[in-house]
Amino acid sequence: MKPPPASYFFQFERQSPAWRYAQSVLLVILASAISFPIHFVVDAVNLVMLYLAVVVIAASFLGRGPSILASVLSVLTFDFFLVEPRLSFSVADTQYILTFLGLLAVSLVLSSTVSQLRSQVQIIHEREKHTAALSALSRALTRAHQLEDILRSVAAHIAESFQRRVVVLLPGKSGLQLAADSSPQNTLNPQELARANKVFQNQQDDLENLAVIQPGQLYYITLRASAGAVGALGIDPSDQALAAPARRDLLFGFANLTALAVERAHLAEQASRAQVLKNTEKLQEALLHSISHELRTPLVSITGTLSALLETPPNTQAPASQEMLETAYEEAQRLNLLLGNLLDISRLESGSLRLSLEPCDLQDLAGIALARFSERRYPNPVQIHIPPGLPLLNLDVTLMAQVLLNLLENAAKYAPEASPIQLSAFQKQEQAFLEVTDQGKGIPPEYLEKIFTKFFRLPQTHPINGLGLGLSISKGIVEAHGGKLNAINRPEGGFTMQIQLPLHP
Repeated sequence: MKPPPASYFFQFERQSPAWRYAQSVLLVILASAISFPIHFVVDAVNLVMLYLAVVVIAASFLGRGPSILASVLSVLTFDFFLVEPRLSFSVADTQYILTFLGLLAVSLVLSSTVSQLRSQVQIIHEREKHTAALSALSRALTRAHQLEDILRSVAAHIAESFQRRVVVLLPGKSGLQLAADSSPQNTLNPQELARANKVFQNQQDDLENLAVIQPGQLYYITLRASAGAVGALGIDPSDQALAAPARRDLLFGFANLTALAVERAHLAEQASRAQVLKNTEKLQEALLHSISHELRTPLVSITGTLSALLETPPNTQAPASQEMLETAYEEAQRLNLLLGNLLDISRLESGSLRLSLEPCDLQDLAGIALARFSERRYPNPVQIHIPPGLPLLNLDVTLMAQVLLNLLENAAKYAPEASPIQLSAFQKQEQAFLEVTDQGKGIPPEYLEKIFTKFFRLPQTHPINGLGLGLSISKGIVEAHGGKLNAINRPEGGFTMQIQLPLHP
């Protein structure tokens, strides 16, 4: 036969003590009413088993106190109604004294044993309910992927288990903010938010205030994950809902599952953003690479044609045509430089840049960069300070000349018109230094690190041509050589871009 559910044995917990004791007395009266008519044909000693059954029933369904009362009443009624002389507590046969003592002892032992068994069954039943509740919440959180779904599921499951209002709060710009509420109120007053923020900032549960929480106030615990506190959980503790340690343990179990789920949602969101950013960067690189290659070919043809026209004898062209050709050639050169920068940055970011190293003299490197700088027709003169006898460096001459050209052009753009630009080199220990110094205003300290970022340009009252890629490309090329590119504001005024290269890379 299938046993009754465990909750059936605990119905007495919802009954008043007086009613349970009254039921115990009624059970003894019932046993006496059954025993009295049949004691004429059955030996009275055999009726002891009926009273023992009453004690077992009282211990199983009414609790320890009523079962002890049933034990004492069973001995008294057995003596009063069934033992000669009847209707009296006196005993004619002394052997019944042993029967009374045996009945009382067995009744008390049975009462204690059944009560302990009932308590253990109750503990097992509570643990089973707690495990089932935690398992149900865990399954719900596994199915939920969005943070809003996770929070709604948490509030609903905990509220169902405790039959109390439950709120979940997450950090916002101005402290904790209400993120989920199991009740229709869906709001917290400023005092409640202040208490929740205090618990969250201290990362300590509100246990010390549990006994003094006023009606309408919530009990808050911190949601802790591996990376730290991720929020707070609030529950209405009225009617001693959290008085039992087992109930608090269940609440802490819910809180741990909630913290892990919230952390998982945050990590999933970060991973999604990182993947989107990665895909965006890949698309940007592919686009830059494609544009650079597709436009480079027709631009080379245009530049070559303009160069050929410029070499035509002047007497065959009108002065206006000659001036327009020179302007078109300069703009084509500038466009070629921009496309070259786009191609270089795409090669750097894709990791396809390969250096062709060869011994190089710094004076020769400066000469190559100055020759190309003079073609740009900047009004700024360049003063060279490169002492003889500096050791040769293993460099990719083409790329490093492009770096020097970028630094010279950058100095010419931001320095006062016709102010000199200094190009110097020196050796210090095992490092070689190349410096390009202008006479400009320098760079605000907050922009010193940002100037090496792609497409970053200093705020200027007058627009300056360029895409903001020169310094980013130069930094990448220098670092590919094992060196560093430093931006330095000079105390006496002006700005220096310093290339630091190892003598023996």
